[in-house]
Amino acid sequence: MVKLTSALVLTLPLFASASPVVKRSSSEESTDELLSAFEPNTTAWSAGASDSYSVWGNSCNTTQLELIGEGLAKTMKLVFHGRDHLRRFGNDSYFQRWFGNDNNPNILEGLFDRIVSGDRGNVSFTCDDIDSTCNGKYGVIPGYFSSSTPELTVVCPTYYLSKGPLDELCTAGKTIASQGSESTDGSWFLHRLLHLPQTTGGGLKDVVDSAHDAVDLAQGVNATQSIKNIHSIQYYALDVYASDILLPGEGCLGDTSVQLYLRSKRGNRFPFSAAGRGQVGAVCEEYL
Repeated sequence: MVKLTSALVLTLPLFASASPVVKRSSSEESTDELLSAFEPNTTAWSAGASDSYSVWGNSCNTTQLELIGEGLAKTMKLVFHGRDHLRRFGNDSYFQRWFGNDNNPNILEGLFDRIVSGDRGNVSFTCDDIDSTCNGKYGVIPGYFSSSTPELTVVCPTYYLSKGPLDELCTAGKTIASQGSESTDGSWFLHRLLHLPQTTGGGLKDVVDSAHDAVDLAQGVNATQSIKNIHSIQYYALDVYASDILLPGEGCLGDTSVQLYLRSKRGNRFPFSAAGRGQVGAVCEEYL
């Protein structure tokens, strides 16, 4: 479990030292000098960057801090493994399932690498319902982006009750397709990060929501949109994690040919997406 404080949420190595090559001035240089071909970079290119997410003030109690930290740590497990799987297998059947044949796996690998190694200084969380939206016009929700501070995620009380541990993704007969892309702590926080230009560089959005529609999108006429679909990225990360780590060689994807009906964030019963095969249709509230 990763412990959080108001000043530090999750710390991982961020920057490796880059070094210029030193020109040898004499053939009489010692062996030690010859072996010291690289010197530390003295430029301030990384000034101001942070390898930590932050929590606003004292908005979260100790238990909340621990659970948010644990959720973010599980997000990193998902993303680290997704990146490693891509490096090993690239454009394999898992990638083609969620992104079709017309997308480059290097794009997703670069995205995952940016999440695990990029600047985290402008991403923050709070447990205060600052916009009074946790139980408001959208119903009871696990969290949202503040309208006044878009890089700030409000974590609502419902989050702690509704998001199970990542490592229980495949337990008790549960499947990825039946649960959706945000049922676990790690995948929910991954969704938050994927919405933030500070984390991804921008360009990602909710195109379709369900596993059924994400697979259809990847195989349809708008397959190039799948690499921009936040839910497709989540499904890929969950799919390879389940198949490589949780239930090796088997996974727990479930039946993606069936359109599931679940309760929406507004409390209404609806199919994850109203888009037909290969069509693009936004179904998520952007800031929820």
